[in-house]
Amino acid sequence: MHQATRPSLDRLKKQAKKLKKEAGITHCQALHLIAQNHGFNTWLSLRAAYEQQATH
Repeated sequence: MHQATRPSLDRLKKQAKKLKKEAGITHCQALHLIAQNHGFNTWLSLRAAYEQQATH
């Protein structure tokens, strides 16, 4: 995903927090679903990709 069009990690975390409340799931589950919606298998892989992009 192009850096200019993708949401920030903070925004994704806020989305996960909202999803947690709305869906009645754990925070970890919400983060996982957010990651999957953005094409990653896990939150950790999404975060690693964001951090790698930030260093380039």
